[in-house]
Amino acid sequence: MSGPAGRTRSVSPKERLRRALRDEVDGKRTSVFVLGDGVNRQAARTPLKRPTEWQRILGAIWREAGGAPEDINLVEQSPVALWARLVRQWSAHHRLSRARSQQAVRARLCALFEPIEAEERTRRLYARMLDGRLANVVSFSIDRRLVLHSGASSVVAHRARGSFLQRYLEVTGPRGRTKVWFPYGETSRAASIDVGYAAYDERLMMLEECRAKLMDQNNRWDYGFGPGLLPPISVYPGLWDAPPSWSHLFLCAPLVFVGVSLPAEDWPLWWLLHQRARYFVPFEEWQIAETFYLTLRDTDVRHLQNGAAGIEVVTFEDYDQMWTLILAALDAPGVDFHKGWNRQFGLRRTNRT
Repeated sequence: MSGPAGRTRSVSPKERLRRALRDEVDGKRTSVFVLGDGVNRQAARTPLKRPTEWQRILGAIWREAGGAPEDINLVEQSPVALWARLVRQWSAHHRLSRARSQQAVRARLCALFEPIEAEERTRRLYARMLDGRLANVVSFSIDRRLVLHSGASSVVAHRARGSFLQRYLEVTGPRGRTKVWFPYGETSRAASIDVGYAAYDERLMMLEECRAKLMDQNNRWDYGFGPGLLPPISVYPGLWDAPPSWSHLFLCAPLVFVGVSLPAEDWPLWWLLHQRARYFVPFEEWQIAETFYLTLRDTDVRHLQNGAAGIEVVTFEDYDQMWTLILAALDAPGVDFHKGWNRQFGLRRTNRT
């Protein structure tokens, strides 16, 4: 997938990424960062060989549940698999139902994350990211350091109890507001945390309902010859400022994955990424949105490179190089995001001053 105009294969992946990060509407960057726990490690400059906070906390809860350290692989197992196994172990050790065990594990998770969230090692990076230039950010991490360390003047919680698609915290920075979406819940409300397999069937049905509604709302009849689906470039400008859910962003916004593993076990997420790529099929390159996955050069990303989800992997020598590019692109003057011919012919787009 070569991306919109001016981002063909003759342009390097890093240059395509840089240009995508500069697109904006009304002073807000249109790209949506999807951030995982790896970003906390990068922001705090934690050595790569050291276990992550997530791994250390799950290890502590595993021991509280009577588990032996040698019986669980905290590094190689995905968060989804670890969560399911941890709840089963807690249930067996404390002789509780699965539902009560999950409640207990959630509560312990929030309690153990509390002192970590109070640390300020990540403040500098997050303050630069959440200064109001980004309209939306999706956090796959359940802890709130991204929000708490942003230096925001206010944080407003929106927790839709009926849908994991609509949970977000809205932060106000010096340049405006940013919605930070938490698909897997966040630590200020333990009941919102849901990392394991148990709710996958319900998640998938809700994602499909959201996808079908978006497609129906943006379908038109041209000259009576059947349905005509509007391209992402026409749909996204109408919802970027107030998206009904993070799923809407995943279907039509430019996405930049950083510090996210995208484990194969999270099949509702992969289903959504494939639906995104499927939605893009009928349209020309300038009408669709890029999907970037940022990582280091020696990282094993074979599970991302089958092409079916339209993911473009952008590699860097180290994290300093990666964040230098990201922050420089965000600091640079934005470029107006236009539909139609202005979008197709990149030279007709004008810089904002």
